[in-house]
Amino acid sequence: MKEGHPQTVYLKDYTPPAYLITDVHLDFILDEEVTVVTSNMQVTRNPQSIEQTTTLELDGEELVLD
Repeated sequence: MKEGHPQTVYLKDYTPPAYLITDVHLDFILDEEVTVVTSNMQVTRNPQSIEQTTTLELDGEELVLD
């Protein structure tokens, strides 16, 4: 965390996100040894976004993509 005074962020400074997540389904398998989480998301480009060429990147560890 930065030291000093907090900066004000104004609504006018925000831009619409490049992508919208319209639906999320999570499945959890809880075990004493390991937890498995399966996520299915519906992601679409935001038609109101200024950045129509932005790529969507998934940043994670030990992911299995189906």
